[in-house]
Amino acid sequence: MTNDQNREARCAALRADFHRYREDFHRYEDAARSGAAAQQLAKLRKRAAKAFDELGGQPELASLSLRDYNHDRFGPYLGVSGEPDAAASIREAALASPKVVALALTDPLEVGVAHDAERLGSIGELPSGPDEYREIRLECVGRILTSTNIGSRVNLRFYGHAADIWVNPAPLDDMKQTAIESLRKRLAPFLNTPDGRPRPTTVYVRFRSQVAPDERQALIRALRGEIQHPETHSLVLVQAVRKGSAGVRDTLEAIAFAADAGLNQLAVQGTTREAADEMLSLPGLLNYFNPTQAARIFDVADAAGVQVTTRNRVDCQSVARLIWTGLATARRMGLELGKYALFPLTLDESAQVIESIQRWLGDWTAAPAFYVDIDTITEGQVFPRRRAREAAMVWLDMVAANGVQVVLIDTVLKSEGRHLLKTDPNDSAGIFTLDAIHKLDQYARDRGVKVLWAGGITVAQAYELARLEVFGLYVTSAVARLRAVGPDHEADPGLAAERFPTRDGVARVKLAIEAGFVETKLRKLGDHEEAARIEAATHDLLTRPPETADESALRERVTAAWQELGR
Repeated sequence: MTNDQNREARCAALRADFHRYREDFHRYEDAARSGAAAQQLAKLRKRAAKAFDELGGQPELASLSLRDYNHDRFGPYLGVSGEPDAAASIREAALASPKVVALALTDPLEVGVAHDAERLGSIGELPSGPDEYREIRLECVGRILTSTNIGSRVNLRFYGHAADIWVNPAPLDDMKQTAIESLRKRLAPFLNTPDGRPRPTTVYVRFRSQVAPDERQALIRALRGEIQHPETHSLVLVQAVRKGSAGVRDTLEAIAFAADAGLNQLAVQGTTREAADEMLSLPGLLNYFNPTQAARIFDVADAAGVQVTTRNRVDCQSVARLIWTGLATARRMGLELGKYALFPLTLDESAQVIESIQRWLGDWTAAPAFYVDIDTITEGQVFPRRRAREAAMVWLDMVAANGVQVVLIDTVLKSEGRHLLKTDPNDSAGIFTLDAIHKLDQYARDRGVKVLWAGGITVAQAYELARLEVFGLYVTSAVARLRAVGPDHEADPGLAAERFPTRDGVARVKLAIEAGFVETKLRKLGDHEEAARIEAATHDLLTRPPETADESALRERVTAAWQELGR
């Protein structure tokens, strides 16, 4: 046999293997969807797991995703975060819910519950790997939905840049000559381009402290005069700033200097704040200044016509591609939703990333996340945590403009006890009142955006959110019990115990969600008496300890309500 024949034979054998893998997975998927007996599923599962590993996921990408879920008909979507061994509990609770029983639902996009593939460590939700994806998908395929969060922060990348022009003390004419030579050297590659067209670039200039202010002005004017294409090439002053209020004074003085010198951009470099260091980094100027200080800087800069940024510029295209790798993997695994964080990007940087993700994954549901318990900024404006609602509205406008249909609004500082909903007016750890959630949710709907809500949501809060007919929500602690740390997390020094979603816990929150939804629907239909009975039964259930509560009466009423609504 010739080498060509050997090669063709190997290719043919490989294709046959992959054809068999696809058939093995489809056989298992069909059996799971049809409700085959556990013994039959177990027999098919081993081959399906092998197929999943060899194929690198499911044979085909999902034709539908979460944006296709009809929450106006089937009620709020519920996502439950958990590791692979929680999948059976989540699935069984979902398929036994009043809605599924009353309407005899079998389509995952009608069941409306997802196992959110996560690893739950001391720092919060951690990314899943191939083993977790495989086990969760095999437990859920054909029966309930699956989703994941690929990370709570982005992997920042910065553009490379030529060395700054440093102006050292010397006689003025010597400083001018040296600085101009440096400028020409920096600009030369961007002038002598392969196509003969000037390539846009920015040249940064710094002054040693010994250079007098009047000399600096003269040097800036000289450098500006050397720029042949000011519409393409820009000159930016770089200012080192001190910490705190002294750094604010440094920045304000640099703004005034830049404006007097005819520059419209200022880049600052400073000492990272402790708050930023704890979070690895924060958006833009918040690395160096607190929100009040940054707001003051922006106000003065706006009045002076000067844009203030940090020295490093985020390479948003590289950030987007890094996010895409995680989302594309989740989609390849067969998941119906991938959530992705944008922290610590500014809102302007976030818009660039979202535009790319939508272009690449617009036919699937890639949901950007907005964290309401941290400060953020957009160009020239600061949104401290106390202005989270305003920030969320600006963010929702931005995502809607980029064609995003599903988003996640969440908290990220869960280790500090931050949570989405206030438990009472004095709850400083909570971010929003229920009324604020209602208004934000309507604001999103008006812009064609469906919001998934998350962040320490309790069972009672899930019921209240369902009464508002929100698109969906995620829960973790509300459905979990603590268990001993297992081998997968032994190396986590901050984890004293693991949270494990239980079947009863998931069933309880799902019942509360369905009760809230059908109650609102019944009121809209004019059946206020039955709605009031469901409200009273829900209140009775939620005010009792889980171990003593009897769900049967409420379950019967909610089942009957679904039967009525399904006619």
